[in-house]
Amino acid sequence: MKKFWLLLPMLLIGGCFSNYRRPAEYDLKPVAVHFGRPIVFGTFSNLSGADRRLMTRDGSEVNRNEYARWIGTPDVMLLRALSAAQPDAVSTAEDAPVCSLTLYRFGWDGDRAVLEAEIVLRRSETVRRRFFRTEEKCASVAIEERLAALDGCVNALAEAIGTEASSIPEEKR
Repeated sequence: MKKFWLLLPMLLIGGCFSNYRRPAEYDLKPVAVHFGRPIVFGTFSNLSGADRRLMTRDGSEVNRNEYARWIGTPDVMLLRALSAAQPDAVSTAEDAPVCSLTLYRFGWDGDRAVLEAEIVLRRSETVRRRFFRTEEKCASVAIEERLAALDGCVNALAEAIGTEASSIPEEKR
């Protein structure tokens, strides 16, 4: 028992000098797309399996990076990035279509950024559904290049939402 008390301070001091590595945090850039009309963003859900940790797939193997994470969950980051494309729009505009999104893939598959989602736009009796998939090749394995490719996928998603929203006819008053 005496040896335990002699070793305890050594164990406690040793724990103070461990090499803790704080995880880096990343965020999506606001989209560079203008929708052309106000869009109300409704429910965004994440079924991709991606959480705050950055996720890559290599064939059937899924890897989650313990030392790199998103600032929020992918659905929340997408909602924020898309909302930034219309800062002056009234989010409760009564004639604006409501966009909901279900996210199925969000991350990297080998050397490609991949985003898959179902877009649903509703306005009165009109409902438009579209399955959307896009991928962009990463210029290199550097995290900055991988994030840039994923930002490109998010911009492509924003363009698809804008195109679908503009195809919904205006309501007659």
